[in-house]
Amino acid sequence: MQRAEAGSYTISVIFDHNSLYNQQRRDITLNVVNRRVNVTIGDITNTTVMSDLNMNISVVEDDGTAIRNGTVVFKINGKTIVDADGKAIKFSVVDGVAHLNYTLPQAMAAKGYNITAVYSNVGYDRAEATESFTLTKRDIANVTIENLTTEVKHNTTINTTILDTTGMQLKGVNKVSIKVDGKTQVNETEITDGNLNFTLDTSYLKVGNHKIDVIVDPNSWYNQLRTTIPLTIEDVKM
Repeated sequence: MQRAEAGSYTISVIFDHNSLYNQQRRDITLNVVNRRVNVTIGDITNTTVMSDLNMNISVVEDDGTAIRNGTVVFKINGKTIVDADGKAIKFSVVDGVAHLNYTLPQAMAAKGYNITAVYSNVGYDRAEATESFTLTKRDIANVTIENLTTEVKHNTTINTTILDTTGMQLKGVNKVSIKVDGKTQVNETEITDGNLNFTLDTSYLKVGNHKIDVIVDPNSWYNQLRTTIPLTIEDVKM
């Protein structure tokens, strides 16, 4: 039998006639209402920018009975999470739980957000719950270049990839400054996706130990990095 949706229905009971009774008809009004559910958002984990956002959503009836079907969609600051085709991503409810695993887009900067879980299913009232969470910035790993050595009166090239502390290559455009022995050589230029490739004027440096300071400016996704790379200037080899 097909499940009746919420609404008002008329049930007709017809008593057929026979040799003793005339036919009779009785109409009964049946009001069908949706069942009510409660939605609860569990602990939100992985709240770093560009990470996977994970959480469990509990969906139960008023008496605590776990809902075994239906779907949940999520909204972040009122905007529904969608797939590549722009369609709302629906997460199935199994044994009273819907699990969200969502890779945060790069456009989501480090700040506070609201996330709303919306449950829907035939035969149940729409139900939702909202919680807040805060995205934090990523830390950038120190730049490590072993044996950075240049002969006297020569320039020095830095060619490396900057990573965050989880090993992920920096994404997007970041501003970088580079100093050699405290003298600015590169002043707030931009690098893309962490690719650091610059030729520095070290031809004026004397033989001995020196230092290159790399400063990556903070932005909406990364904390500032200040790191020092040792540089050795050697005499010309004969």
